[in-house]
Amino acid sequence: AHDPESFPPAPPDLVRRARRLGEAQQMDELAGVPGVPEGIRALRVVPVKAPGRPDVVACLVIWAPMPVGIEAGPQRPVHQAVRLASLAVVNHLSKVALQWEASHDALTGLKNRAGFENDLARQQDGCALLYIDLDDFKPVNDEHGHHAGDAVLVTVGRRLEAAIRGQDSVARIGGDEFAVLIPAPASIDLATDI
Repeated sequence: AHDPESFPPAPPDLVRRARRLGEAQQMDELAGVPGVPEGIRALRVVPVKAPGRPDVVACLVIWAPMPVGIEAGPQRPVHQAVRLASLAVVNHLSKVALQWEASHDALTGLKNRAGFENDLARQQDGCALLYIDLDDFKPVNDEHGHHAGDAVLVTVGRRLEAAIRGQDSVARIGGDEFAVLIPAPASIDLATDI
């Protein structure tokens, strides 16, 4: 009966406690609390765990006109609603994670070749493309080990991200090769400056 936009955010301490403990947290008697719509007396924050994992991936917030118990059992409507909402949240987060992993480099967190090519294919107003290949990178791995080489790649990725604008994107497209996409640059000079 209430517009979802009319509810205030759940109290951060309650959400933190639900995430930390992995257990539902409840506040009863919300009458008179600023921002809470008339007739709402209880708030319950329910942690959502990913199947087979102990970590909490989200929290469901339930505002109700009376204290809400979530006793387990298929005959309990609130339990069913929370279970279905939890499954929907986990499903959505899993899809988002898979999409991210398919388009990003696991080491640097930058776009990978596939993600970069998708960004490039969406360009309609022209773009500038910068290609960066690290000189003499192989000796870093050979002389100092792959951990050192990985650290160099991560640092280069961070520095490239710091040098671009918000609408630009940087990717690790292979080994020691990086690329920067500058959508619709105002001029060649702008791309050169970046």
